[in-house]
Amino acid sequence: MIGVGVGKEELKGEQKFYGDINEEEISKKAKLYCPTIGGIGPLTIACLLRNVVEAAML
Repeated sequence: MIGVGVGKEELKGEQKFYGDINEEEISKKAKLYCPTIGGIGPLTIACLLRNVVEAAML
């Protein structure tokens, strides 16, 4: 499971970020999971860099 959605809400004047999956619940069911916040960003950057390098070689 890979969580990619992020939400934000304000509680008592403090902003809280949360992912689109409940990590406590998923950890009991899924063998592997990637947390939403801080999880998919490095993969996106790696793919972007790969595409830049391939485009530069054309």
